[in-house]
Amino acid sequence: MIRNQLKRPLAKMIIADEIKPPQVVEIKLEDNIVKFIPKQNKK
Repeated sequence: MIRNQLKRPLAKMIIADEIKPPQVVEIKLEDNIVKFIPKQNKK
């Protein structure tokens, strides 16, 4: 069950929605591991 949920795009949306960071966060799935990489916005 858990593996299927990780593969679904909804999982990404829920996780991103819960965090709501000021910076742009890029989510990368590697070996079913979710890694958050914060990006600094250049003005």
